[in-house]
Amino acid sequence: MKASFSLRKIIIGTFLATSTLTALLAIFLQYQNSKEIVKNNVLIQYNQAANSISNKVSELHLKAQNSIDLISHYAELTESISPKKLLPFFRKMLEQNKDFYQVYIANKDADFMLINLKSSQENSDDFRLAYWKSVLRYTGNNRFQIVTYYDENMRVIDSRHSIINAMDAENRVWFKNANKSKVFKSDPYLFLPMQQPGITYAREVKNKNTKTVVGIDILVARLSNMIKQENMLHGIETYLFSDAKVIASNNSKSLEYADKYSNVKKN
Repeated sequence: MKASFSLRKIIIGTFLATSTLTALLAIFLQYQNSKEIVKNNVLIQYNQAANSISNKVSELHLKAQNSIDLISHYAELTESISPKKLLPFFRKMLEQNKDFYQVYIANKDADFMLINLKSSQENSDDFRLAYWKSVLRYTGNNRFQIVTYYDENMRVIDSRHSIINAMDAENRVWFKNANKSKVFKSDPYLFLPMQQPGITYAREVKNKNTKTVVGIDILVARLSNMIKQENMLHGIETYLFSDAKVIASNNSKSLEYADKYSNVKKN
């Protein structure tokens, strides 16, 4: 009787142990399988976001190049840097391309630019209603500039004339590297007086007696906004690199623009 009872206990114990081990193994395998599924789903989201950001950056790059070609062809038809002729064309270009910060044309004696103030934080308290800003500089013997602020409908809000001591356009990197055969793209550098990094696309205009260059500026902050618009998982940080340097991210604090670009001069 005792032997039978002991055998029964052994059988029951063995069954319980086997069942427990089987259950634990099943739970472990299910956990591993679920963990792998979650990991794969996250990797898929990472790849999708990376591809989406890459495609958007490529589209912006192509858009800037095509726009520069268009501006250079238009500038070929102008005899000189004429704000009256260029202003409507520049405005249309910026309206159609919200990612562009400014469009300009320059030679060794003068340069003219139109800035979309809504693409940056440049608005001062005095010109909160300003939508556009144009700057006409003469860098010959009589060096001065005319800065004009406009509302959204291009009505003048304020215009100021001042003497300047700015660097001539012909001494800047984008001007020196611009040529007639292809569009030059700069590395990120500091835009003055904004103290924000950006990228310049430039090309030399054909059929000019003196070297004339047209350009488009894009703020790095626009690239960061582009990344932030991606539907990333909470807590995931995304970075855009250029030559092993972080130039944009969905985490603005991590960029530390002031420290990173404090020793970069305006090109």
